[in-house]
Formats: sequence, structure tokens, C-alpha cells
Amino acid sequence: MIEHAYQETYDILPHEVDFTKYIKPSQVLARLLTSAGIDSQSKNGGVDFLHEKGFTWVLSRMAFEFEKQPYLFDTVHSQTWVEANNKLINTRSFLVSYPNGDVAIRATSYWSMIDMNTRKVVNLENNPLLANYPINPTSAGLEAPARVADVKEGQEFQHTIAYNDMDYNLHANSVRYLQWALDTYPMQQFADKQIKRVDINYQHEIGYGVTVKLLKQENDNEHLIAIKNPEGVTLCKIKLLWANKAV
Repeated sequence: MIEHAYQETYDILPHEVDFTKYIKPSQVLARLLTSAGIDSQSKNGGVDFLHEKGFTWVLSRMAFEFEKQPYLFDTVHSQTWVEANNKLINTRSFLVSYPNGDVAIRATSYWSMIDMNTRKVVNLENNPLLANYPINPTSAGLEAPARVADVKEGQEFQHTIAYNDMDYNLHANSVRYLQWALDTYPMQQFADKQIKRVDINYQHEIGYGVTVKLLKQENDNEHLIAIKNPEGVTLCKIKLLWANKAV
């Protein structure tokens, strides 16, 4: 077990898998972010505590890789911990394993704290708001979240932000960006291929009722998707690494 990590054990449930009975990548992201929120809350650094002080966490980059994609009703053990703090970035890592110790998923994320009034990034070094955040420099064992290239042109798709996209900040939920990206693929893609790694760069928030444009470029097994607002500003960039399904 990893010191200072929040830990939980759970089963992969029917609503989390697709027709292949393997967990959806968007559900992986939801599970990871939920565990991060619970860990922050337990260490007196969650959204309720920070909002009272006029601050909040913002996720800037996230990456996760499948070692062995969890299947319906698999039992897995999840751990998340703060790996590092520097002036601007809080690095949080994740490890999801099977009961026998085999790794299922590795993940790393970059977070910033912002002042909700000025919308400026806050210095995290020696920040008293993080007094209860012990740091464990253990790596999750994957490359750092990539700086994803923007997409200027490609296949175009649209999505209008609706009720089920919204979070408690009245912005589109972080998980939804990945869901929109995956919805640009036909079902056959998921029958023939599996996602090995996801990199996400979050750049700007978006609110209710806005129609966003998704631009997608497919380069062999590396696919890039950019999500843009009506003015053409990039809100989120996603890189998906696909692989052939194991026989």
C-alpha cells in the first residue's frame, strides 16, 4: 500500500461498461476524479473548504493508461496520493490494481488552485491551505500528462451543453469532454480496437446552452480531438492512443 494514499475497493458495475463489458474510459476518469475529490475533502482541502476561503481546484492535465482494462464485476483496489507540489502545480497520482496485485490502471494529474474572485493561479509552495496534504513522491509509473497538440482542421462534430453535462460550478463536467470525444466514433471502433492511453488538457470552462465544435484528426492509432467554443477558442484537447484488441 502507498503511504498517505486514499484507498478504496469497488466492483465494476453494469452502468460503467459498454457492450464489450469492459469499463468505459469516461467511467475510469469519473472514478479517478471522484477519489481525488474524496481524498481532498478528507484532508480538509476539498471544494467545500476551499470555496469558503474563496479558492477552488482546477484540473489542467490528466493522463491514464490501461495495463489490464477492468471487466464487468471485476473487483479493483484504487489508491490516490499527492506526488508533488511546485509553485503552480499540484501533482496527484493514481494506481488501480486487482486483488492479486496486478496493475489495471495508472494515472497522473496536474491541478492548480485559483482565486475565485481574481481567477488567478495561487502559489502552492508553503501554502497554509495545503497544511494537511502530505506528499509522497512515489510515481504511478507512467509518462507525465502530455501537452496535446491543437487541431486546426479535421472531422467536425457538434454538441450543445445540456443539463446532464453540468457540474456544481455550473460548468461542463470534466468527464463530459471525454464522453463527447468518444461519441464521435462508430460502435465498430470499440469492437475492433481498445484505448490504451488517454491524455487530456483542460484550457477553458464552458457553460450551459453553448454549442461546441469537436475537430478530430486520426493518425494511425494516435487520434487528436480539440473541443472549441463558437468563437474558435480551444476549451479542451484530447489525445487517444488506440491498439488492436488482444485475441
